[in-house]
Amino acid sequence: SDQINFGDSQSFTVALWWSPDAEVSHGGFNGIVNKSFPSGSSQMQGWQLGSSDDDQWFNLQVTGGTEDPASGMSCGFIETYQEPLLPQLMILEFDRESLMIRFELDGNLLTEVACDALTQSFDNDHPLTLGVEREGLYHSSGRFEDLSLWNRLLSLEEKQALQISGPWLSGCTDEGACNFDPEANVNDGSCLDCSLFEERCGPGTVWDESIQLCIVANPSDTDFDGCVSMTDLLDLLTVFGTCNEIPWSCGDPLEYQDYDYETVLIGEQCWFAENLRTSTYRSGETIALWDYENEVLDPGIGHYTYKDLNPDNIDEFGLLYTWHTTSSVCPSGWHVPLIEEFDLLLE
Repeated sequence: SDQINFGDSQSFTVALWWSPDAEVSHGGFNGIVNKSFPSGSSQMQGWQLGSSDDDQWFNLQVTGGTEDPASGMSCGFIETYQEPLLPQLMILEFDRESLMIRFELDGNLLTEVACDALTQSFDNDHPLTLGVEREGLYHSSGRFEDLSLWNRLLSLEEKQALQISGPWLSGCTDEGACNFDPEANVNDGSCLDCSLFEERCGPGTVWDESIQLCIVANPSDTDFDGCVSMTDLLDLLTVFGTCNEIPWSCGDPLEYQDYDYETVLIGEQCWFAENLRTSTYRSGETIALWDYENEVLDPGIGHYTYKDLNPDNIDEFGLLYTWHTTSSVCPSGWHVPLIEEFDLLLE
């Protein structure tokens, strides 16, 4: 646009994703965003942002003056940094109220400059240019995406949303290629011709067009000689009954005494998601049933009972146990929670 101005009294914000290319040199300076200096005068009112060819520093200059360039006031910075040549979110903002210039890179404040002398407007009618400093000089070597301009400062939440949205995604964008990446929106030149793989399918394998992979032509042909023979049968018998078991993890059901208990991970603690309901110890020995309200418990043995002495309550409440049972009623590797573990759970 030829007319991008923010007014004499307004703050403004410029944000863009930028990916540099250190292999290309354009005279020591790469113009990134420019709204000033149309004739090469460093005293014309406006602003510009650029970086060095070796991507070791950023430079920002803001100049506000009158119609007489000689009376303009300039404010800026040169900031040294070390960053990988990856897409980076740049946010440049000018706070008109505090006369502060801030520059953020990938969510981090790289620098801020107080421009107390910059009281004049630096609006101008010159075009906003990308990738060049002025009139064809100092071209940028890199890629731009998602340039946004606001005539105000952004909130922290708005900046975080820009960071989360992310830049372009490089990959193979050719749907006919074997390594097509449906998430990519920039072709990085990595696309591979499927015919290269089809020609390289080994003996006993064929190319599967649907999954773009070589697969076994006949799963029973273990030696890939094109037919199922006694050799294949013997190969299968040698591995018969072998399984790759998936290890148990918290959140999976746990089978104990012919019942599958649901489990849940809370913080770093793994808990049963339901009460224990077994009537036998871990060893398989039967636990004594206490089912008479006035029966005197034998302190030398363990007991279990039902809530309210009602067997129908087992599905909702599990069983109730005396203290004597607690040391050996839980599955191996589990135990009745300690007070300290309950306290940690409540935190």
